[in-house]
Amino acid sequence: MRKTLLFSIVSLMLMLCGTIMAENKTVTFDATVDLSGQADAGAQSLSKEGITLSISNGMLGNGSEYRIYKNATLDITSTVGNITKIVFTDKGGNYKTDGFTSISAGSISETTWTGDAASLTLTAAGHQVRLTQLVVTIGEGGGEVNPEPQPTVETTGKGTLESPYTPSDAAKVATALGTTSTESYYIQGKVSEITYEFDEQHGTATFYISADGTTTDQFLVYGAYYLENKSWVEGNAQIKVGDDVIIYGKLTVYKDTPETASKQNYIYSLNGNTKNEVQPQEPVEPTETISVAKALEIINALEDGKTTAEEYEVTGYVISIDEISTSYGNATFTLADDKDAQTGVKVFRAKGFDNEKIADENIIKLGNIVKVHGKLQRYVKDEVMTPEVSSCYIVSVEEGAASVEGISMATQQGQLYNLAGQRVSVAQKGLYIRDGKKFLVK
Repeated sequence: MRKTLLFSIVSLMLMLCGTIMAENKTVTFDATVDLSGQADAGAQSLSKEGITLSISNGMLGNGSEYRIYKNATLDITSTVGNITKIVFTDKGGNYKTDGFTSISAGSISETTWTGDAASLTLTAAGHQVRLTQLVVTIGEGGGEVNPEPQPTVETTGKGTLESPYTPSDAAKVATALGTTSTESYYIQGKVSEITYEFDEQHGTATFYISADGTTTDQFLVYGAYYLENKSWVEGNAQIKVGDDVIIYGKLTVYKDTPETASKQNYIYSLNGNTKNEVQPQEPVEPTETISVAKALEIINALEDGKTTAEEYEVTGYVISIDEISTSYGNATFTLADDKDAQTGVKVFRAKGFDNEKIADENIIKLGNIVKVHGKLQRYVKDEVMTPEVSSCYIVSVEEGAASVEGISMATQQGQLYNLAGQRVSVAQKGLYIRDGKKFLVK
């Protein structure tokens, strides 16, 4: 009797210990709290409860957000157990977590990373990423935490990358759930039938997969994005029947049809390839650097209301400033080749350096030489045409000089300028420019 009682107590203790060990620990990093207002608000490393965040270029905790600049890395390490899940809260817009296009371990879907690693590195190769919060989950048992499918569903795979579901598995799980899953799963199969190919307008495709590429026991992949969870663009390989694919995403049932949740899934692997060779929405490199006169020539050749497909870098003097708004983060001003010109090309709502919002109202001044990157537009309103540089940002700002890209500023006979490009009435000692020629006053 005593042995039986002792065995029961030990068993109960082991069960309790197992329950405790199975519990997950979460650590929350909040950018509005961490380092806010402190001297090291621009720090590149931050530790809390055994978890450390480190970035190669950017800042952690400026009082409102964590910034990981383009091509910089975010390292997340743990000394208290393997990381199994990270939920990111991003700033949206141009700073979403889809900028993390290279990950050393696990996988990321939308704003959630899952895997099983003591450390991982995320590279913002797509664009700058700005986060307001990270919730890091430490799983004592390791592995991806997938409470689904329901215990009554028997499947061949586990829905992980190491053991993906078959198309038949995915159909069983989706049917058993009866609603959209909270977790994302890996599903492996062959393309058996294509409903809608990828196109640039939608960026997604809808097709069926099966275990052997035939139309037997198919599963519907609905509204799937391309590799790396990106929209498909011209130049990317098109799917075809017989392709080997691994899909990653959420499962659902629509009108009794088990399928992936629209635009909440993507092709993780296409015929063994996981990298998107042609990235969507990459900025177009400027075809040439031009003067304001050349910009006006191109604009005058356009039809009313039209904008160039090409992007240019236009350089000129700031001859007037309409507005510099730190609230909206942009500036509207006019550039000309001649510092004393009365007209030129209007730069409309330009962002600041690196296409970021303008935070300093003194970013440009009258007389500065400014280079902007953008498209050229023949804007017409009320039958009045305004030549503009639109969809643009500031590349560089310099103090006024004697010329802009070889364009002489001292065009008026007898006008006298210093090397800063300022007109003067009396020459003191130093170098000056008159009629486009330099001379020295001793």
